[in-house]
Amino acid sequence: MISIGGKLMKKILMLVCVTALCGITLFAQDLFGQDNDKRISRTVEKSNTHVAAVTPETLTKIYTNLGVATDAYNDDIGWTVSGPENSVIGEAISVAMAFTPASNSTVTEVQLAIGYAEGDNQVNIALYNDSGSNTPGTLIDGPVTVKKLPDFGTCCKLATAKFPSGASVTAGSQYWVVAEEPTSGTGSDTWVAWSWVNLPNFLFAGNDNGAGWVSTNTTVSSPPPAGSVLGTVP
Repeated sequence: MISIGGKLMKKILMLVCVTALCGITLFAQDLFGQDNDKRISRTVEKSNTHVAAVTPETLTKIYTNLGVATDAYNDDIGWTVSGPENSVIGEAISVAMAFTPASNSTVTEVQLAIGYAEGDNQVNIALYNDSGSNTPGTLIDGPVTVKKLPDFGTCCKLATAKFPSGASVTAGSQYWVVAEEPTSGTGSDTWVAWSWVNLPNFLFAGNDNGAGWVSTNTTVSSPPPAGSVLGTVP
């Protein structure tokens, strides 16, 4: 039988603990980015076979930043949307995408590249006007609860929220599509990811733990969340 001295055993245990901690740190960095930023979700692509994103032919694209149908967004990285009771994120994070219609229009549907990661499989989608400071202002329609989201890491199914009554938007005015989770009850433990699209100069905003919206004019290294706003144009 091999006997290990007390000091040697302590060193081995310390090495095991350090290795385990390093593994946890690397896991967190892999999930949240090199700077361990929980606002950024990462995953491994689950399928290299892409299903085409489908847009209803009866609706007009009021706004879109999606790519081609079979490569509409980056399926392995996106902005975190989470409820405060999620065991991994541990905080409430909401994300908003800005859009400016070219014509007076009525929004009846939005299609967003939001994928499911953990918790209840759902997300709340709403339309807001602009606050006047490049952030979401007051609610104009919704929220609509969208369930059965595609898995984060797959492409290119879209989460669809429908607004049956229609929300009127004015040409040249800025509006926002907001994705968030409830602060309590069903959905408060949810973590989803709003996938990126590699385009600069698109405005989006985030709200962490109810601290207020902060907007960002995206760059190549900080891309916007991907989606389309659909409806009718008189």
